Amino acid sequence: MKKGQVTLLVVLAVVIIAVVLIIYLLSNNSIANTLTKNKISPEVQPIHNQLENCIEQRSKETIQLIGLQGGHLFLPNDYLKTNTADITYGIKDNKNSLISINEIENQLNNYLSIIIPLCIEDNNFQDQEITRNNLIVNSEINQNEINIQVDYPLTIKKNEDTFELNNPYQISINFPLGKSHNIANTIITNQLRNLDFVNLDLISNQEFKVDILPYNQQITTFSIIDEQSEFTFRFGVKK
Repeated sequence: MKKGQVTLLVVLAVVIIAVVLIIYLLSNNSIANTLTKNKISPEVQPIHNQLENCIEQRSKETIQLIGLQGGHLFLPNDYLKTNTADITYGIKDNKNSLISINEIENQLNNYLSIIIPLCIEDNNFQDQEITRNNLIVNSEINQNEINIQVDYPLTIKKNEDTFELNNPYQISINFPLGKSHNIANTIITNQLRNLDFVNLDLISNQEFKVDILPYNQQITTFSIIDEQSEFTFRFGVKK
């Protein structure tokens, strides 16, 4: 091998080693930055814990309310008012009026954006000054669970120290809202063929229990019940 070729190979080897070293250092730096970002100071850990627990509890209660009200949090003008809940219609004016999954997600995001700020009570942290920044809620309704991400940055000042809580809150609620919505659509499609007849074979073949309750001559309510999670989705049929 000629001397020039050897020199070229040495140079290439040095370059390769340098590139590998740079990638390694950048990777370690990125990991270190991520760990630093995710680390929560003990000074503000109680605030983080309270907010996280409250978001999970409020999300669970809100999704249960969604089920009881036929998918709605913000009620339309026409709905059935009962002693136990306000129920929206899945059939009205001979049409499928069941709210869509996308609209349920939008209402869930908006509703949580209203109630989550109430999770932080300044009276519980009188020695700290809490500044609330922009709140963003995103939800995704799946067959058996609802995934919710809450971005709610907080700036906390205690004495001369300032802390940032920037990490998003990831919540997963194990209620079969998506599956219950599909069953409701199946029942509604069948009912629209004949509003005076309930197909009991179809009802009995559903994955979840379905209770049927005539409210009056014009209105019947359907309750789709998952006994395992104790989640109920109710809607009305109005002739």
